Amino acid sequence: MATEDETPADPPKGGMLRTLIVGAVFLGVGAGGATLLLPSLSAKPSEAAAPDEPGAEKTDEKEKSDKKKPKKSKGKGKGKGASTILDLNPMVVSLYREGMKPSAVPRMRLSVSVDTGEAGIGDGTRQRLRHAFIGAVQSLDATSLRGPEGLDRLTQALRQAANDALGVEVAEVYITEFIVL
Repeated sequence: MATEDETPADPPKGGMLRTLIVGAVFLGVGAGGATLLLPSLSAKPSEAAAPDEPGAEKTDEKEKSDKKKPKKSKGKGKGKGASTILDLNPMVVSLYREGMKPSAVPRMRLSVSVDTGEAGIGDGTRQRLRHAFIGAVQSLDATSLRGPEGLDRLTQALRQAANDALGVEVAEVYITEFIVL
């Protein structure tokens, strides 16, 4: 039997409230983390089309396949016929010069499209153009590429490199991205 000196242990006060608060904090943090990690859950219905809908397309795959196929257009080519525009993948080229510290070497990110005019394109055309363009860019100095004159100088160097690589005169070289890092 219990004596008067012994009292039953009192349960800790606020235990249930503390558990609820800690649980709510964990639930909030988990929901916020899930929103950041799974952006498709937070997308607006107008932005994300359901894959079962007949009008829904995978645009990434379509864009990738479009870049690989030459585009036919009626451009400023030399003849009146359709010209072929080749979109090349972005290139990063080192502009290293003798005596530069490796940490100070400027690099250039470059995306180019080439209007070949009515010249037929064969296998390996993109690879020949990329090789020629990388060589042409490496021959330039980073300081000579500054300002509007630098863009003109780069365009002329790329056009000459394309003419040499293909063996015919190309209609136009379009620089679609040009960043010196």
